[in-house]
Amino acid sequence: MLTQGEICKFEGFVLEGCFRIFIIDKKGNENTLYFAAKDWWLMDIDSFMNQIPSNLNMQALEDSKVLFN
Repeated sequence: MLTQGEICKFEGFVLEGCFRIFIIDKKGNENTLYFAAKDWWLMDIDSFMNQIPSNLNMQALEDSKVLFN
């Protein structure tokens, strides 16, 4: 969905499913920041608004449906 270093080009609203939002630190460790489940917004607002590379990774943990703007 979104990989660290990419520019976020979407606003998403989770209709079904669950996503893990995480970063990868300089040592290569994955650090989970939060989970986005049903009725949550899904985006990197800083990357989206400023069109800069994202620090976040977004991973679907199950079959999911997202409404994109």
